[in-house]
Amino acid sequence: MLRDFRRIDTTKTKIHLIEGSEHILPVYPERLSNKARHYLENFGVNVITGKRVSQITAEGVTVENLFIPAENVLWAAGNQASSVLKTLGVPLDRQGRVLVDRDLTIPEHPEVFVLGDAACAMDKKGNPLPGLAPVAVQQG
Repeated sequence: MLRDFRRIDTTKTKIHLIEGSEHILPVYPERLSNKARHYLENFGVNVITGKRVSQITAEGVTVENLFIPAENVLWAAGNQASSVLKTLGVPLDRQGRVLVDRDLTIPEHPEVFVLGDAACAMDKKGNPLPGLAPVAVQQG
C-alpha cells in the first residue's frame, strides 16, 4: 500500500474520515479524541462523525444521503466484542469488553482469564488499553 500511495498530490486529493460514533477514537478520553480531530482537520482531512457508511461502490461512498465520489476507499472498521460477553454477568466497558485485572483475570473470578478483543485491560495509570492487535499480542 505504501508503494501505491507514496506520491499523493495533496493539492488534488480530498481525504474524508467517516466515523459512526460522535467522536473519532471513541475508546480514548474525549480530550485526546478532540485533539486528534483538530490535528487531522489542520491537515485538510474532512472529519465526519455520527454518520455511518451505507454503501460503497466503484464510484464512491454513500454516507446516509450524501454521496462522496472516490477512486480509493480504505475501510478501517473497528472491532466489536462478542455479544456473548453480555451474558457473563460481569462488569463490561462501553464497548462491551470484560473489565479485567492486570493479570487478565475477571475481578472476583481469578480462575477465568479474558484477553484480546474481549478484554478491557488498563495501563499503569488506569486508562483502558486500545483493542488493537499489538496489545493482544503482548497479552499472549
